[in-house]
Amino acid sequence: MDEDFFPSFRRQLLSLSQEMGIKLEQSLVGHSYHLCSILI
Repeated sequence: MDEDFFPSFRRQLLSLSQEMGIKLEQSLVGHSYHLCSILI
């Protein structure tokens, strides 16, 4: 049971962190673009 549980759990955690990373990157790009448009 544990051998099946841990790999799938790690995979879910990895995909979740990838998703969060993508969203964070997108929001950072959006914010920096917004700041640039204000400054210019």
